[in-house]
Amino acid sequence: MTLPVILAGICFIFILKHRWFAFLRIPLDGGITIRGRRMFGKNKTLLGPVAMAFGTALFAFALTKLFSRIGVSNLPALYDASLYGILKSCVYGALYSLFELPNSFIKRQLDIREGESGKTRIFDIADSVVGVCVGAYFLYGVSLSVVLVMGAIGIAVHTLTDMYMKSIGLKK
Repeated sequence: MTLPVILAGICFIFILKHRWFAFLRIPLDGGITIRGRRMFGKNKTLLGPVAMAFGTALFAFALTKLFSRIGVSNLPALYDASLYGILKSCVYGALYSLFELPNSFIKRQLDIREGESGKTRIFDIADSVVGVCVGAYFLYGVSLSVVLVMGAIGIAVHTLTDMYMKSIGLKK
């Protein structure tokens, strides 16, 4: 269930590292300030939700084709290659990025700079994972026990990718 989002997230790291799709680096907050501080900050751009949406849909579609080729017939609901299924997986992937926005808003209001965690590290890791879990529950009807397992896996993978992003200089 989470594999397409994880793969999209890994691709997103490479997109950020190589500065691809610069035309999508449009700030989601449009430069709006609240109390003299940016609403989300310069790092929350259209690139995140777009890359995660299309990346998740692309990987969900590719995995559908791969699994069907190797004879796996009992696929999770995410691997629906219909147009509706692809649109749902786009929303599912976008939730990863969109659930980061409340945390970014709070951090900007607390004067924590973009790319830094400070005391909000657990929220930096859990916010997008919660978005994926909420999406799995509401979009795909995944049981609460599966959602909890997904959350644990998501936090572990997000922690590892966060460490990698720090090692290559994308985060502080």
